[in-house]
Amino acid sequence: MLFNVKYVIYKDYGYTLNYELLYDLYSPIIGSEAVNLYINLYHESTKQAKMPGISSYLKDLNDLCNHSSAVFTELRAKLEAIGLLQTYLQESNDQLERTYHFVIKQPLSFSKFIDNQKFRFLLIKSIGQLNYEKLEYMYMPSRVPADSTNVSSTFEIVFDDNDLSNVKTFNFDKLYENIAKNTSTVIVINNECKSIIESYHQNYNLSESEIEHIIYGCIVENNGTYEVDHDLLSVKFHEYINSAKNVSVFSNIKLHRNVAMFVKNLSSEQMQVIFNEYKNLNSEQYLSAIYKAPLSAEEIETIETLRKTYKLSDYVINLLVDFTIFKTNGKLNRTYICKIAKTINGLNLNRLTDIYNFFRFNNQDINKLNSKSPETFKQEALDWENI
Repeated sequence: MLFNVKYVIYKDYGYTLNYELLYDLYSPIIGSEAVNLYINLYHESTKQAKMPGISSYLKDLNDLCNHSSAVFTELRAKLEAIGLLQTYLQESNDQLERTYHFVIKQPLSFSKFIDNQKFRFLLIKSIGQLNYEKLEYMYMPSRVPADSTNVSSTFEIVFDDNDLSNVKTFNFDKLYENIAKNTSTVIVINNECKSIIESYHQNYNLSESEIEHIIYGCIVENNGTYEVDHDLLSVKFHEYINSAKNVSVFSNIKLHRNVAMFVKNLSSEQMQVIFNEYKNLNSEQYLSAIYKAPLSAEEIETIETLRKTYKLSDYVINLLVDFTIFKTNGKLNRTYICKIAKTINGLNLNRLTDIYNFFRFNNQDINKLNSKSPETFKQEALDWENI
């Protein structure tokens, strides 16, 4: 019986309701009715906050939403399954009083939403691949005019604190704790090893368990002390990142790619990070990390064509992939990327910086690019120092 069932709604401080994310990402999967229930719960939480001490009954909420008890339970389950709602039940000792505690959660950002492979699959299944690609394009970072210069301050400039230089983003305390659970031996991880771990953690979004597993293969004995060998650690990380061409783990790599690089100047530090990713991942891994899914047979064949027919290195292919996806609204167009490959081969461009500068200063239709001579291009190109 709902007459004696109460409810309380909670939301985090600073919560804001993002209608675009709800209707773009969640509604196609769970339906508009479930989304409307979520919105009603949000507004009811505001009312409850202004009426402390006044009981709210679940029957009244169902009447307000024009739902039966069964429909409410069904819609609530969908919100819980997709991560928008958590439900807790409190019962009195005599089980005569029941209170539901509803915790409404904020929608995930687009990037975090599609990081969940099951959410991404259901979204594509609901709206189709073409509409999904349109969403990807729409949620890309905003493009500013090409002749604008980035004059934003950096974190390091504003927070000029020498102590911050020693702060790591990776939680080494938790790593030591996990190692201690599996071995009684004290393992020493020196600062050089910590820097290597920090770099791979930031650039490839490796999980704690992946990093811990790699560390176990790098422990050596030195005068009775067990420590992680930094040279062996570098080798093991590199082997792990490049061990397979098309496996699901690379779908979770956090890339630093930035479409703005083709329309405006980025800092040399930003370009260095992006170019390092081009060099450290083979092309199957890189494209899989972009789409966050295993590659199709056609995509694998396209990469092989660029390697074998056009004789391109993987780091060059990765740059071409980024530029092609930028120009074709999120899709790898085989005809288009092969045309670009033919163009850069014709201009004898081999270095990443030369090819990037070519794209940066000729961000137009590829047919127009073919009319520009290598000599003209070299005069316009930026002089990146051996990136």
